[in-house]
Amino acid sequence: MATLSNRKLLQVVVAIVMTLVYFLRITDVGKAQTSALNSSQGDDADYALAKRESLDFFDDIPSSHWKLMKQKVADMSPNYNTWYLPHPGKAVPEDTRNASPGFFYQNHYEPEFVCLHERSAYTYVSSYRLLLIVRIGKPGDGGKWICDPHRITQQEDCLVYSVGSNNDFSFEQAVLEHIGQHCEIHTFDFGNYAEGAAKLGFREHNGKKSPAVNYHKYGLGIEDGSSKFQSLITVVNSLGHQNRVIDIFKIDCEGCEWTTALEWFTAPITLRQILVETHLSDVIKTPRFFDIIYENSYVIFHKEANIAYSGPRNMAMEFALLKLSPEFHSGYNRAKGEAKQ
Repeated sequence: MATLSNRKLLQVVVAIVMTLVYFLRITDVGKAQTSALNSSQGDDADYALAKRESLDFFDDIPSSHWKLMKQKVADMSPNYNTWYLPHPGKAVPEDTRNASPGFFYQNHYEPEFVCLHERSAYTYVSSYRLLLIVRIGKPGDGGKWICDPHRITQQEDCLVYSVGSNNDFSFEQAVLEHIGQHCEIHTFDFGNYAEGAAKLGFREHNGKKSPAVNYHKYGLGIEDGSSKFQSLITVVNSLGHQNRVIDIFKIDCEGCEWTTALEWFTAPITLRQILVETHLSDVIKTPRFFDIIYENSYVIFHKEANIAYSGPRNMAMEFALLKLSPEFHSGYNRAKGEAKQ
């Protein structure tokens, strides 16, 4: 009897211990879940700095990473070789090479901002990869690099301006195919290329069908009384795009960038990303262009030489720029690259 009683007592003790272990495990799981939830909530709050300073573009970069990205931009400022800029406006014996476009772009204005996640190119098979910078359009001349296109895909609406066409609509086609049919695209060129634009057909968004590309037979430039050029202010107002965001502003206008850049930022619109091809270089005009870019809170996230059309005295460079808030650039003063005249 004693042996049986001891055995039952042991069974009871084991049952109690197992019950305690079970409840302890449940408690630990609950604590872990609560901790994970709190951690998640903390991470969400920690994304606020990047979200605010990127004008709501980045919503998943922790503050610790964002601060490192800010520091890199600050450390690279003013982002030109101070041995050669500001330039007095004429060649001097120590500095004659700076007049060469190849030498100029080798020494000045490098990408100082990088996107964080790796993705391969959308539109052609390639082993060449960049950090979530995806080339949109065909390989070679005409395609462009866009930072985080998946973020634009997730938006309700999308607005794209494409300045300069030469009857090549591969960029526009790639935007519709790889970013989304919600992108409203306007292409500007004074050439007679409306038929080429019409070949892209129509896009469907929110149950409505509209032209895939809205073609405008005039260029972006300084208005001279003719119908050949219109300023960005005139374009925005005539199309009713006031106070909107142009998600992608692609411009290849064979040199108009040097004369029109200032008025890009007086138009009643925000240019989120600027994809610009610069042509040649000038020791006064080019630093002035980048001074304007930095004064309007942009960073360079990609730079690429268009070597297919470059020679000893010719150089075309692709720059991709992203707008951030002025707060992102606080804490340092960038010296201008243009020499005072």
